[in-house]
Amino acid sequence: MSSNVFGTLYSQVSFLDTFFPGLGVALGYIYPLTSGNTHLGLGTQLFCTLGLVTFILKYAYRRVQTVLEEHFMYTTKISTDGTYDILLNWVQSQPFAAQTRSSIVTIQASREGEKKGTFNYMPWNTRNFFWYKGRLLCVRTVEDNSWRGQEVLLSCFSTSPRILQDFLDDCRAIYEKSSKGKTAVYVNGDGWTLAKRHDQRPMDTVILPEVVKRDFLDDVAEYLDPDARSWYNYRKLPYRRGYMLHGKPGTGKSSLAFAAAGRFDLDIYVLNLTKVSDKTLQKLLRNLPARCLVLLGDIDAIEAAKSRVGDVAGSKNEAAGDNVTLSGLLNELDGVASDEGRVVILTTNHIDRINLAIL
Repeated sequence: MSSNVFGTLYSQVSFLDTFFPGLGVALGYIYPLTSGNTHLGLGTQLFCTLGLVTFILKYAYRRVQTVLEEHFMYTTKISTDGTYDILLNWVQSQPFAAQTRSSIVTIQASREGEKKGTFNYMPWNTRNFFWYKGRLLCVRTVEDNSWRGQEVLLSCFSTSPRILQDFLDDCRAIYEKSSKGKTAVYVNGDGWTLAKRHDQRPMDTVILPEVVKRDFLDDVAEYLDPDARSWYNYRKLPYRRGYMLHGKPGTGKSSLAFAAAGRFDLDIYVLNLTKVSDKTLQKLLRNLPARCLVLLGDIDAIEAAKSRVGDVAGSKNEAAGDNVTLSGLLNELDGVASDEGRVVILTTNHIDRINLAIL
């Protein structure tokens, strides 16, 4: 009798193997322990039965989940810094961000008048479902090996990416509304991290001769004009613009850069060259948005920039290993492979110490 029952069960499991591969093998070991034809006690059989049910339910859940994700869901990976910050801004405004049982915490730099920074909570290693325009969407954060330590996957029950595109457009609109009148400041590590957003600085708060400010702003405005790129391309010129601001500490170099960012509604990416290698520098500059202001402060603080030798190859202060080199810096700022369309500002307290190749 038991053999007939087992045979019937085996044939049913073989059918289930079509949908849940490997289930038959597992049940082949577990069934004899729960069939009542063993010398095991009732408690042990009950424990095995509960374990079997748990195993089947967990296995079935994962299998159904895989089938749904592969055939009925569209998923996009949020990897770029700009899109990540836009989505993070939306997630932090949702109730589930505070209610999730697993989160990653970052500290936002303190604002003026505040003694301490504020905590930002991002759901971590979990799934959060929500409704958007009648569609069920899912935000999932998983661990990865990037400098952030996690990546965000956005999914919906659809075979078309349109609903996700609409959702991200709405998130961007919310982000831009909350960022209106503010300048976002990013700092570098292995990647770019949003440090803070502060109110745009008026140009009249920068203590510099009016003619200096006017000439500088006019030149930046001409460069950022929508027709400027085609003008450069027509003449086969690289579409780049860089400035070297020099003077004693406190003379308004960084203030001018921040005020210019506010005037032209640009985000600022502050690059500390003392903490990067050539490889990291390349990665950072290649992952900048198309329209932004890059600030390289105190350029004279790195050894690679101090030599007065004009020949890059002949510089004796060429750094190596984990430090940026002069050739690496020049290649990324003005080389053939360097990106175009950004405003780059370098500052120094000692113009006489800067390598002529940079100037």
